[in-house]
Amino acid sequence: MPFTTFALPLFRPRRLDIALLLVLLTCVHAMLSLAQWDGVSLAGLHADQAARQPWRLLSYFLVHPGWVPTVGNGIGLVVGMTMTARVAGSWTAWLGLLGGVLLPGLWLWFGLEGDQSMAGSSPALYATLGMGTVAWIRMRHELTYHRRRDRMAGFGTLGLVAFALAMPLLLQSPVRGVHAVGVVWGGLLVSLSPRPWVRRNTKTGTSFPAPGAQRGPANP
Repeated sequence: MPFTTFALPLFRPRRLDIALLLVLLTCVHAMLSLAQWDGVSLAGLHADQAARQPWRLLSYFLVHPGWVPTVGNGIGLVVGMTMTARVAGSWTAWLGLLGGVLLPGLWLWFGLEGDQSMAGSSPALYATLGMGTVAWIRMRHELTYHRRRDRMAGFGTLGLVAFALAMPLLLQSPVRGVHAVGVVWGGLLVSLSPRPWVRRNTKTGTSFPAPGAQRGPANP
């Protein structure tokens, strides 16, 4: 499988549902910016509001303090979820995202103090980082980098991972430890999930087909 197909949702088989996640985050931030609303105050997770407004355990995922984290987190989420969907199926990818939002939110519910708050999809990004890493390990022998765009996508993904790992250290966030919750959740989820084409093709004895390849009758 070419790496671009493995990592990017617009290559066949397309994953437009995952690609729309970036569109959603971008539209939410654009709407808040145009209305001049403070998204962190409006939907962020705050230490003194989590118990009274539990919906903030999910809504904090949608709001970001600026365009750079909005687009950066959105791209990372799309890449990690696409990798996961290719290896473990759509339900695993979306379940990983939900857990990557909710579990860190619950952790922060008890970890935030005073006037501390949390907003943004970085905890979920780390969940997809864990999922995508395990997905790549499981697919590494089936991936190809023959074309230039595959090599460029591979280096770009590697740079994105390095940037994501460095950000908590650079920002010195008081809640940066919560990102480990997402990584562990995502990695374990994909590690325990069987690859869907293995289940589907066990009876026929075939392997996962390369994109664009035609299925033929099994050799006698």
